[in-house]
Parts: sequence; structure tokens; C-alpha cells
Amino acid sequence: MSARDPNGLLLDDILLTDGDLKSEGLNPQQRQEISNKHKKGNKLASGELFSDPAVDALKSQGLVLEITHVPSGLPLEFAAFITGYDDKYASTWSPVDAYGRMDTMPVYQNTRRSLSLGWDVPSFSVEEAKQNFSKLSMLEKFLYPEYEPGDLGASTIKSPPLLRVKFGNLIMNAETEKGLLGYVGGFNTAPDLEMGFHIEGTKMYPKLFSLSLDLTVLHEHNLGWNKKKFRGGKAGYPYGIIDATNTSQGTETQEKDQSAPPQVQEARASTTLGSGGMMNPGDPSSNI
Repeated sequence: MSARDPNGLLLDDILLTDGDLKSEGLNPQQRQEISNKHKKGNKLASGELFSDPAVDALKSQGLVLEITHVPSGLPLEFAAFITGYDDKYASTWSPVDAYGRMDTMPVYQNTRRSLSLGWDVPSFSVEEAKQNFSKLSMLEKFLYPEYEPGDLGASTIKSPPLLRVKFGNLIMNAETEKGLLGYVGGFNTAPDLEMGFHIEGTKMYPKLFSLSLDLTVLHEHNLGWNKKKFRGGKAGYPYGIIDATNTSQGTETQEKDQSAPPQVQEARASTTLGSGGMMNPGDPSSNI
């Protein structure tokens, strides 16, 4: 299949479900009529949005990227125009030298997971572009923590800006199948200057901009092998695939963590994390 949206974005690399996209959007004559309508100063009817048909098609098939701000519980949803996906697993070892031994003695420390994700955000009309910019503004606000008033008018941080990211079975909590918990160092925003801008007075909105993030994962379930069974979430770690090594043990037998940083313990105890992956920060054993 080789389909394009009205802005010329290739959809070949998007994971589709049962069928191809039924429509490639509005034809050139329809787009010109909309353009002329705006040039004449006419406004769209209340609540009417000329959105990108390819965006609507992806959303209708459930191909969306979900990002939730844990402290506030506010969610954002983007059509899955995924441009980059990199799932990294890294084991840390500390080599120890011994007198007369040619090889070092490796001491295992941990295995950590991090994700790099990139996606495009297209817009067909100035109304959709403004909606996208509103999402972008909210996404950037997600990098800030939750505060609470303290003594003498000083504010203290109540919850760190942890996020939940969900993209199908590729990015999910392997216990609850909800968003994967973690933190990001920031978001990169890059407008596509060749695609141009929607202009409204003195304000400009890119017709297309790219977003990317690097997520450091904080697992809410225990990990590792117990004989021939892998403790990695009952939904199948990490991509929702159940095999012979999967354990059906749920949250009741999961290890808890008192050694985690206080901010992580507090965020885990928050109801915004969802009951399926709740952890008890008072239990003395955990894996974060």
C-alpha cells in the first residue's frame, strides 16, 4: 500500500490494522474551495474543524500515541505518524581486577530500559494547526512538577513530572497494558519550514512539525528469571506476547520498593498511576 495524506505525508511506514486507508482525503478542488473561503474572511461554523483526513483515519483505527502527565492526570493524544522508534536495553557491569587474573571479574549491577520516539503532527487547516499548538503547549507543560504551598509562603515539590506513554503494544505497562511509566529529559520540536505555515493575522502555525522524546522507563512490576519463568508482568513483557516463560503472577506477589527515590515512591502511591500497577512504597523490597 502506498497512501498519502492531503499534506503529502507517506503512510507506508505506519502500522495499519485490517485494511488500507479508504480515502486519501479531500480532492484539490475541495481544498481550493476551503482556501477561498478563508481568503474571503469567512469563518468556520461553531465546532467545525477541517482536520486532516489521514489523521482521522489513524485515530479511527486506534493508532494513537497517548501521553499522560502523572501529577495532574491530564492526557494528550496524537495520531500515530511515527517517524522513529528505538527501544534500548542496557546491562551495567562493574569489572573487578584480581592479582594474577588476566580477565576481570564482572559484577552485575542492573538492566535498564529507555525509549526514543519521534512522530509528526500535521494539520490541514488553521483551526487544526491551532489545536495542535495547544497540544504542544500542554506537552511542554508536562515537564513541570506539581507544587504545594509550604510554610511562610514557600512552595515545595509535591510530585515530580513523571509521564505515562502508550503506543499500542510497543510501549505499554506489561502488567496492566496501560501507559508505561517513566521520565523524559525534554521534548524536541522542529517545524517543517518547507511545508510552510498557516497564517492568521500576525500569528503563525506550522502546517507540520516533528516531535521527539527520550523516555527512561520506571518499571512497576518485578523483572528477572525465577528458574524457567520470567517475572515480567502478566500481560507479557515487554510487547504483550504470552509465551511458555510467562508467569501469571500478578501484583500480589510483586516486589515492592522502599529503596526508590522518595519522589518515585510518592508518585507510585498516587491514584493517577491506576490501580493495576499500584505499588506499596512502604514494603522493603522492590526493583527500582
